[in-house]
Amino acid sequence: MQLEGGLPHLLLRADAGPGQGAGHVMRCLALAESWHRQGGQVTLLSSRLNPALRQRTETLGISLAEIPMSHPHTADLRSSFGALEKASRDSAEMPWVVLDGYHFDTAYQSLLRSAGCRLMVIDDTAHLPRYDADIILNHGLAAQRLTYNCSPGTLFLLGPRFALLRPEFQRWHGVIRHCPEVASKLIVTLGGSDAEYTTLKIIEALEQILTPDLEIKVVVGPLNPHLAELQQSMASLSSRFYLETSVPDIARLMAWADLAVAAGGTTSWELAFMKVPALIILADNQTAAAKGLDEFGTARCLGRLEYLNREEVASAILNLMHDKEGRQQMSKRGEVLVDGRGVERVLKVMLRSASEEALRLRAASQEDALLLWQWASDAVTRRNSFVSEPISWVAYEAWYAEKISSTDTRFWILECQHVPVGQIRYDRTDAHTGRISFSIAPGYRGRNLGTQTLRLTADLAGQELGVSVVEGITFLENRAASHAFVKAGFEVIEEKSIAGHVCFVFRRSCLPLHSGEPYGAVH
Repeated sequence: MQLEGGLPHLLLRADAGPGQGAGHVMRCLALAESWHRQGGQVTLLSSRLNPALRQRTETLGISLAEIPMSHPHTADLRSSFGALEKASRDSAEMPWVVLDGYHFDTAYQSLLRSAGCRLMVIDDTAHLPRYDADIILNHGLAAQRLTYNCSPGTLFLLGPRFALLRPEFQRWHGVIRHCPEVASKLIVTLGGSDAEYTTLKIIEALEQILTPDLEIKVVVGPLNPHLAELQQSMASLSSRFYLETSVPDIARLMAWADLAVAAGGTTSWELAFMKVPALIILADNQTAAAKGLDEFGTARCLGRLEYLNREEVASAILNLMHDKEGRQQMSKRGEVLVDGRGVERVLKVMLRSASEEALRLRAASQEDALLLWQWASDAVTRRNSFVSEPISWVAYEAWYAEKISSTDTRFWILECQHVPVGQIRYDRTDAHTGRISFSIAPGYRGRNLGTQTLRLTADLAGQELGVSVVEGITFLENRAASHAFVKAGFEVIEEKSIAGHVCFVFRRSCLPLHSGEPYGAVH
């Protein structure tokens, strides 16, 4: 994506170390590299950065500013304020700051914003009682289920459509993966640090698998404190084990592999994009994300390794090695889950023009299927539906493919500043009537978006479906939906019982669109 005009200065605040790993810094660098390629200036603010990560940062053309001590030490904010002041002097536009780390609390966020910046917080767990940011980014599959207490107007970039993959992965778009009868090429990659020395436990389990043609490449990150011990341990192993350190292009290794044993976090999204079936090791801060991958079928959770013995790990690996159908399914789900356009989408939101329309309507497409399934699976949405049971991805995928291609259906997505915030569907039920189903994304409810969505689409649906009236049905207790219909000009025509629910039926006549009226204009 090529952007016009100059970019504001981007300040990244993230730390890396044996205890916290390199993931926070690495996903920030994925964004920074694309920002820098578009001609923007980038500075990474970090505390005691490892030499290997320092070299990688400098190689990318990104400036590095050392933070003497991390927050809550006062030296952190002093250093960040200094960098922010310099960035503000060097650019006509207000700089962006990206925070990635669990120790950057609400007070830290508020003080940065008050100093004059636009702030994006990359978060995995919604662990703070309140967030003070312009944008919250959480690329976990379960992110839509979390509740963020935020400043008014905060934008939420939630789900794997916003996963930050480094540019080295882009050339692998559409990679065709061969799935052998038995997986024989395996990588073990447990993050940048592996402080608990999990890698050795995995290797000991793999030694029990006697498949003769099995090749195993063990990737060791730059922060691993056990490298020397690992090198010594692997020296006595058979020739089928290879130790890979300072890997410049992990995407190529993933393309080689038939199967991976990996940590959660950013690596799991990279493996999904590369369509590599994976067994995921759980860590405390990655449990929800890893379980989401398991539920969706992209990977399988091994659980926390301290609770597993070598025989159980070896059995799980061996079973997946021989499960061709399972691996094929995991590859297909990975392709659905991560399309590799996350950085592009995040940049588009961050660099939106102030002159752009805040709300925009667009037709739903096939690539929206996963997002819409997540919204449909939301607890509030299910509670307000006639079918309250969870919807499987397989069932939804088939249903959505039929709906999106039907001449009797129109499906639209409402976007706020390039972020999908709601959906609405009209189904022609007879020659005169279109039936409405709509929902607003978690995090955006209570902002009058339901009313806006109805106003934007009612007459348009009438024109495209050739109907004269549109109607919607709400439960008596669903006051938010009822208010949206009323404010959008609908009238209650009936109160009746449907499937054991007391319901209101709302109806509105469709008006002809004015000649030359732009698509999606607010009436």
